[in-house]
Amino acid sequence: AAGDGVAVDHAANSEATATAAAPATPHTSRHGSQRISARAVLAVVLVAAVCCSYAVRTVLRNADWWDEERLFIAAQQVCPNSAKVQQNSGVLQRRYHNFAAAMKHFR
Repeated sequence: AAGDGVAVDHAANSEATATAAAPATPHTSRHGSQRISARAVLAVVLVAAVCCSYAVRTVLRNADWWDEERLFIAAQQVCPNSAKVQQNSGVLQRRYHNFAAAMKHFR
């Protein structure tokens, strides 16, 4: 029984040695996984850059929504020929009793 135990231990040692040596042998798979991880890092960096740019744009655009006047001034810069923007700008000017400026927006 003692001899069988030694043979089993010897077989276990040879399997452990083969398992430890196995990852170092396939050299191409190691490089392949590095390429995939580099691509994954690049994708994450690109997605983060896009998200950050949208976040900055959102913060800047939030200032336009502070009140109606800022909103319609910003809208006039973006789409000056919009009837909806002109009408709302005219209504805003009328609220301030600036009838001449309101009439320019209504025409």
